Amino acid sequence: MELIEFLGLKEEEQWEEFCEHCVFITKFHDLERKHHLFMLHGFFVELVMDNFSKTQKSMNAFIFGPRLDKYFEREMAYIEKILQGNNSLG
Repeated sequence: MELIEFLGLKEEEQWEEFCEHCVFITKFHDLERKHHLFMLHGFFVELVMDNFSKTQKSMNAFIFGPRLDKYFEREMAYIEKILQGNNSLG
């Protein structure tokens, strides 16, 4: 299934497809929301949950762009922190 096909599904059908075929990649939390990134049929799906009410705010499907970039930026910052820590040991 391609992204355009997924976006053309009714919301209930999107959830069925997501629950049956998604692969979890990573997550992060900010002050107000939890962000979870999944892979589905070669594209990405982000679920955003409210930290306080524990309700889902959105399901976003995409291939690239700022929604994906924020995960890479966080991962790179984490890797840099680890590398800096290792450099201070040696």
